[in-house]
Amino acid sequence: RKEMRGLERELTALKKRSKELDSIFKRLYEDSVLGRITAEQFQTLSGSYTQEMETLNKTIPEKETAIQRLREQVSAPGHFISLAKRYTDIQELTPELLRLFIRKIVVHEKDVKWSKHAQQTVEIHYNDIGCVELPRPEGQSTTKGA
Repeated sequence: RKEMRGLERELTALKKRSKELDSIFKRLYEDSVLGRITAEQFQTLSGSYTQEMETLNKTIPEKETAIQRLREQVSAPGHFISLAKRYTDIQELTPELLRLFIRKIVVHEKDVKWSKHAQQTVEIHYNDIGCVELPRPEGQSTTKGA
């Protein structure tokens, strides 16, 4: 959360500077048109401001993307927990509940193909929470949630 706040502060500062540069560039252009500064002065000043604007136009979307990724990471477990709290007394696993909680289920090949009792890995990919490794009970198949 500290990282996200820091990025949000940086983004706010970058956007503020972008607006300032717009204003500066407009005034600079007006000063050039009205003859308050020479064409050479305009070229020198506008070049450095243009370069700074290009950097900001590249950096602002990168910061926004980073903030969005962090928000998704923070909110995903919270969303899953709120769903789990809402559905605490599940009597039957319906297709609707499966869509709410599970993204996909992967059933792997048996460890030993010719044995009826060979262990088999099952991965459950849950929505919102990412990889969850469950403890492996003795003598039972491996179940892995992801």
